[in-house]
Amino acid sequence: MSQNQDSGKEGEDLAVAHLIKNGYHIIRRNVKIGYSELDIIAKRDNILVFVEVRLRENHWHGYPEQTMTKAKINAVKRGAERYLDTYTWEGEIRFDFISILMKPEFELLHFEDAYF
Repeated sequence: MSQNQDSGKEGEDLAVAHLIKNGYHIIRRNVKIGYSELDIIAKRDNILVFVEVRLRENHWHGYPEQTMTKAKINAVKRGAERYLDTYTWEGEIRFDFISILMKPEFELLHFEDAYF
């Protein structure tokens, strides 16, 4: 596994722990659907949440939330649409973003309803 894959898995593990601690039920992780990959699909109350996770070791080249391009947002939305075509869901949906910065101090930010 490459260092980027290791960091990505570490970031997703941290995000999952955060989500569970805050009352989310994890449905699936790393869902490859079409040309998209959905990092985390979770549920809280009657809301299905598609969570994109970005981890950066430090902020020298910008913060994780700055890496979400319009193309990446559209890819996540396409993946969510395909997922919903496959699995029936009658409730609300939401797109969240979790930003993780490891240094100089650990910081995890959870942006609910980050994009629509």
